[in-house]
Amino acid sequence: MMVMIVIEMTMYAFLAGLWEDTVMDNINEEYDRFVQHLRDSAKGAESLKATKRRLSPETLELIRQRGAARASGNYQLTSELAKLCREAIKEDLKERRAEVLAEAAEAELSIRKVPETSPTSRQR
Repeated sequence: MMVMIVIEMTMYAFLAGLWEDTVMDNINEEYDRFVQHLRDSAKGAESLKATKRRLSPETLELIRQRGAARASGNYQLTSELAKLCREAIKEDLKERRAEVLAEAAEAELSIRKVPETSPTSRQR
């Protein structure tokens, strides 16, 4: 009976060692995936900085001022700044919409200038 216990203990130690290696491998894999996710997120954040802002810095400043006035309890100033914010936002979005339409029109022109030598075009 004593021999059987010794064998079971050695088997237990062997299996525990395998389990520990497996756990460490899983932790390392999880860590590597986490680090890769952080790198991907950082790249995504950098690309967001490159995109065009829809609101001008002046409008963003008005919004900050409105928040400060609201926090201080000055409802008269908050109301006036809110009106200015609405007008500024409307103007910024109108300008942005015009830019987008101009870019789309420019892209359409460049597509039309491509010669019709593609394999799908018909020969006349």
